[in-house]
Amino acid sequence: MDNIENIIIQCFDPELSPKKKNELDNILNEFLSDNKSYQKVEFLLKTTMNDNVRFYCLNIYEDYITTRWHYLEVDEKLEIRNFLYNYLKDNNSTQSRLITNKGIKIIVNIAKRDWPSDWPELIPDLLKLNNSFDELKFSFSVIKTISEEFTSSREDINASRKIELKQLFIENVPLIIHRMMEYLNSIYKDVFIMNKGSPLNTNGTFEPNSFMLSPGTSNVNSELNKLPIVGISPTTFNPENNLFNFPSPVESNMDNPNMDIQRKEICILILENLNQFFTYIPFSKEYINTNYLNIILKYAQLYQDDMVDLGILAMSCINEIFSKNYVPIQFISIILDVASHTFNILKNLSVLKNIDNTYIKKFTEHLGLFITQHLKRAETYKDFPINDFLVLFLNYTNAQPDIFSFHRCLTLWLSLLEYFTDHVKDNENEKMKIECYQSVILQFMEQLFLKARFSSDEYYLKAYNDKSEDIEYQTELDHFDNDCADIVLKLSELYPEAVLQKLLGLFFNDFQHLQSETTFNAVKNYARDMKLTLQCFGQIAYLFTTEFENNFNSTFQLIQQFMNALSCCMENEIYTKGNAFVKLCVQLYNTIRLQVHWIVKWHTLSQNNEKSMKEFMQFLDGIVNLCILGFNEKCSDILMSASASLLNSITSTVRPSKLLVEPSIQGYLSVINNQSLKWSIPIKQQIYGAFVNIFTLPGLNQTPTEDEWIERTKALSQFIEQFGEVYNNLISHENFVSSMSYTKDESRLLIIHTLTIFSGILKSVQKETSNSKTTVFEALKKYLPATFNLLQPYINDGEILLSIFDFLLNLFDSLQKQIGLPVISKTVNMFFNILNENQITSIMFGDKNDADALIKFIQLLTVLAEDTSKTIYPILPDIISYSINVIFKKCFATETPNLEIIQYSYYELIEKILINQWRYFFPNSIIKSMINKNTDIEQDHRNEFIDFLNILLYSFKGKDINCIKKNITTLNLSNEKCNLFSQEVFRDSLMVNYLDVLFEILLNKSLDFLRDDIIQIVYLIISNNFEIYTTSYIQHLLSEKCRNFSENQLNIINNYLNNIKDVQSCTENIYILVNDYYYFSRINCHK
Repeated sequence: MDNIENIIIQCFDPELSPKKKNELDNILNEFLSDNKSYQKVEFLLKTTMNDNVRFYCLNIYEDYITTRWHYLEVDEKLEIRNFLYNYLKDNNSTQSRLITNKGIKIIVNIAKRDWPSDWPELIPDLLKLNNSFDELKFSFSVIKTISEEFTSSREDINASRKIELKQLFIENVPLIIHRMMEYLNSIYKDVFIMNKGSPLNTNGTFEPNSFMLSPGTSNVNSELNKLPIVGISPTTFNPENNLFNFPSPVESNMDNPNMDIQRKEICILILENLNQFFTYIPFSKEYINTNYLNIILKYAQLYQDDMVDLGILAMSCINEIFSKNYVPIQFISIILDVASHTFNILKNLSVLKNIDNTYIKKFTEHLGLFITQHLKRAETYKDFPINDFLVLFLNYTNAQPDIFSFHRCLTLWLSLLEYFTDHVKDNENEKMKIECYQSVILQFMEQLFLKARFSSDEYYLKAYNDKSEDIEYQTELDHFDNDCADIVLKLSELYPEAVLQKLLGLFFNDFQHLQSETTFNAVKNYARDMKLTLQCFGQIAYLFTTEFENNFNSTFQLIQQFMNALSCCMENEIYTKGNAFVKLCVQLYNTIRLQVHWIVKWHTLSQNNEKSMKEFMQFLDGIVNLCILGFNEKCSDILMSASASLLNSITSTVRPSKLLVEPSIQGYLSVINNQSLKWSIPIKQQIYGAFVNIFTLPGLNQTPTEDEWIERTKALSQFIEQFGEVYNNLISHENFVSSMSYTKDESRLLIIHTLTIFSGILKSVQKETSNSKTTVFEALKKYLPATFNLLQPYINDGEILLSIFDFLLNLFDSLQKQIGLPVISKTVNMFFNILNENQITSIMFGDKNDADALIKFIQLLTVLAEDTSKTIYPILPDIISYSINVIFKKCFATETPNLEIIQYSYYELIEKILINQWRYFFPNSIIKSMINKNTDIEQDHRNEFIDFLNILLYSFKGKDINCIKKNITTLNLSNEKCNLFSQEVFRDSLMVNYLDVLFEILLNKSLDFLRDDIIQIVYLIISNNFEIYTTSYIQHLLSEKCRNFSENQLNIINNYLNNIKDVQSCTENIYILVNDYYYFSRINCHK
């Protein structure tokens, strides 16, 4: 054994050579191959002083218990169990935490197999261990691990045993909690009431009559009634008393507490145990009652430096209780007790900067749970002092030590305000209550603006990152501003006049300082503040449309002020000074845009009044000019996008009929093409789309005549000719390809520029009426033949190819009916010939532009597949054949980076074909004639259907989670549409493969987070083919997946499979099947 110990020590030597390591590993493996090796390491574990050796020895025990325990004799089990239990109990004070925790885990693994039938005394023995600190620590550590392991989902025991263990342990929890509460209460009294010293002798044992209770002691809490009153009960409440004016239970000796390390460690262990218990125990009186809760609440008020660990854990326990949605009626007294303690802590937490941040987080979380889940219950108590709570909560919010803590409180205020606004609606009594709360809530609004504005709180706000953006292009500061604006919205629903007056004051103050401040930092701060103020105005835009005529003058003046501010900012080009100024200009555009419904209302009322209409058009011309100021090469894309969005709102929502003849519009339309050359593609499409609305959308409340539509078409054609003629002349020239003109940079740029504009025009009418679409089609149709012919020369130019397919996608998506099926069919087949197998293979090894272009083409096919009118049927066979025989076979043949880019779009194409064209695969006589009208041979589409379903199944073997989730959705939708899983073709050709792959995923746990979704598919397959499943598939699955299983194990798995009757039983049985399959597979490896 000495030699084995030396070998183990050497194995952990980091400088050991690989060759020597292999030699030593072989010796240890030979030692381990002995079935009695655990007996040999018992002596080694007792005598060694090396932790690595101890850990190795414990690993041997762990391996035996995990894989061979059920093969050992009863005496052998008892020997191992007694040795390990006593070894750890007697030595845990001298062992490292790693070894102790490892040993306790092994003891609990034994308990998983032997308790209570072969080890009934386990829990009583643990509760008797109170003769020393080390014994008590060992006892509660083992109980903590039992609680964790007996309620975990780990597959180291079979499922039925797992259920049994949890239930049996829960039955013992009341006794354990009772004992732990006795210890907590006794320690608390000794330390904070009696102010006793440590109960330990120098040798580590307890003094006689120490706070530790003997195992047989009943609940001796006679002193409990002498403690200061904590909380109240509805039955004992005296309305003449001040409800929450009581002394803190920790006041007497809190300045000089005397809790030794051992007591603190025991308390921490107990609170950790309780926190774990509260996650799964039922909340009945056997498990939790007012006395228990009061004890925990005392500890929850320990936020001093040396006690805060206890306070954090106790607060976690309270939060765990409060997080439960269901609280029985009889728990109203507990809610009020907790509320009273909450008030008391709020009073005492006056200086939060000296308190541990984790405690503050826990307490804020506690307040959140109280507000969101229990305030309504507490309010049922007629004298619950909600106003006092609001005052204390406001003080707590203001006292937060940093902006992040303050932000967490804002989330709670939003919940609180939502609670009030929900109650105020159509309830006069609640409206009266809200009036009572107005003073404190408006004080909160004042504090909110003080904290959220850089001019008053720059030091704290600078802690937010205002540079790095998330996937939503928002910085940390943006998210904070958004939350502040959301709160202002809720405040406006309660006190609209007060909020409006406050925002008006802030806006004028900010704008004045923005113009008068002399230092850059001050100007920047007011720009940030003004941006937030405008954001809040945007949130309350609904206020301006109510009582329109009464509020017209004030609203008009306010919008004019916004326009003046924007004009000042844009003309002085402050957006060039930094990001804060760009955001201000963007917010000004957005705030004006949010008033569009007010503008529409004015427009509607002005249509029958010439004078009013003239005033309206002057006002609108001012807004249009502001938009045009934003189409400046010095402006960033985000600013140009904001100005384009405002213009789009004017042209698509307000829709003044005379806008086209406005000088500002006419002037800019004449120069837009030259300016737009340098714009990015998204901005180009957005701005041109906004201007095209003027030609394609009828005026508000107007129905143009046929002649007017002809005039609109002529005007749009003339506008497009400004840039379209040059493009058309270039690509239509007979020597365009032969002269190699198409390769020149200026030619390429012109084509990309023009196709980008065309795409923007098409997008603008995508969801509009037939007249609008016809107008665009007539204006564009002369450019289409030459544009279609661009594909061949640019087939290897990824950048232009992307522009071509983006244009074609938008063309077919927007103008499919106008183009007509013959042209679509001819064009698509031309594309199929050019994008042949070799070309697709080349694209898959090309750059990202190539992949993006292919995606656009796949999306084009998807748009066609979405047509449910059946006019698509003549070209549908070609689309399906190309999808299977070209795209799938060539794109998925080799793993390339581009495959990851295109596969989601490809699966989306399959989904649209299966969902929208399912009758193609299961046709009636009429549909058959439509499909086969070009051939005398009736076609069977069974194989194509099988191919598509196998392609979907193929995705489940891949790694792209988004594709798998999409295809799960596709299967569910297909089953809803055409009863997929009950179709004969599925049953005969696909069912076995599908179930094999899906069970493989479930049993291997390769997609565990999609387990429920996959089980749903499995159930749908089984329920639609139940007889085949029970008579043949189960045996097939058992023979394929359970080859080394014993007869008993096979019977258990077989029972689970046969017990599937409905969705719930399918989910339950597959969950436990997966558990037992894993467990049986593991133990069978060691037979």
